[in-house]
Amino acid sequence: MSQQSHYTISRDQQTLIFNVCELARFETSDYRKKIENDLHCPEFQDCQNAIVDCAGLDYANSLFLESLLYIAADIKRRGGKFCVCGVEPFVHELIQITHLNQRWPIYANLEEAKAAIQ
Repeated sequence: MSQQSHYTISRDQQTLIFNVCELARFETSDYRKKIENDLHCPEFQDCQNAIVDCAGLDYANSLFLESLLYIAADIKRRGGKFCVCGVEPFVHELIQITHLNQRWPIYANLEEAKAAIQ
């Protein structure tokens, strides 16, 4: 079974931007490995910061939270900054329930996140 990507990743100077989409149908088998490969590809290896843009994401599950933790840990090892932005109500509640909002800043939109992180 082929694995469909549930995010896109781009670069803005030294910041990686993960644009996530609907996460309800994740295939869990190789997802963490895919994130690891993306984070360590030559194009992104020297980036210190990361923003996870959740704009339009209405639902998330534990795999989404695991991916946030993994990305944040990798960025911390690089000595950079990590944040989340564009969080819709359900996802915001999930982040609050798990107290992850106390670990990372959450911004209203990508522009605010970029301004704060760079």
